[in-house]
This record gives sequence, structure tokens and C-alpha cells, in this order.
Amino acid sequence: MPGPKPKPTSLKLLQGNPGHRALPKSEPQPRPVAPDCPDYLGAVGRIRWAELLPELDVMGTMPLVDRDVLGAYCIYYERFVSATESLAVEETVVSRGTGGPMLNPWRAEQNAALAGMAKEGARFGMGAADRSKIEVKKQDVETEDPTAKAIGIAASRRR
Repeated sequence: MPGPKPKPTSLKLLQGNPGHRALPKSEPQPRPVAPDCPDYLGAVGRIRWAELLPELDVMGTMPLVDRDVLGAYCIYYERFVSATESLAVEETVVSRGTGGPMLNPWRAEQNAALAGMAKEGARFGMGAADRSKIEVKKQDVETEDPTAKAIGIAASRRR
């Protein structure tokens, strides 16, 4: 069974490289450009996108290349809202065709959507526990290093 996915170098830098392992020297760096909302999102997902994008952009965790990862989060959010609305009008426990009680399938859908939101949201530091692992240094307004700007670290000035 494979282990956990490797942590992105930008997160290691923000956390102070807790493992003290050598960092890759030529890792590709995405441009810090906020993406447009994908066409495949429904109305609820588009609203959530519009709510999250400005904050993620300010946090420095939303490059253009992660557009579809945030899109996946918004799809899970749409599923969560739909399941929650359905559970508001239906019973939590329903009858099976055989007459015995069972948990409403919307509850399983709601739980699956929450798990998906947690997984995708963690990639952007959306949860309090996820953010607690990241230390973001304030950017120097005169920063010219695009790599440092992309990961939210002010470039050191050489004097």
C-alpha cells in the first residue's frame, strides 16, 4: 500500500521544512494567477467559488493550475448542499422495500460530500488544522522574486 502523497515544496517552505530534507531545486512553480470559474459548476458551486477564490488568492494558495482542484471542492460542496436540503424534508431513517428501517441514502451522500470537501479543502489550507501547519510570512512590497511571491515568502534583500 502506498504511503501519503509527497508534500509540495511550497508548503514545506511555509512550514519551515520540518523534516530538514533537501528540497528540490528545479520544481516547477505555477504563476500566482487566480483562475476563472469553470463552466462545469452549477449555481451553488459558482457561488461557493466566488466566496472562496478571493480568500485563497490572498492566502497565496490558489494558482491557476489548481483551478480544477478548487472546482472539485465546489462540486463536493454542491453535493453536500443538495443532500442537506433533501434531509431537511425527508426522515433520517426510512423504510426499506422489505419493511425494515434503514438510514436515508441522502445521509451517506452528505457524509461522502463532507469527506470530499475535507480532502480537497486541505490542499488549500481551508481547515483550521490545515492552516495551523502553515506559517505564512508577510510579503515585502518590494519583492521581485516571482517564486517567493508565488509561495507567499518575501524575498530577502541583499545589501
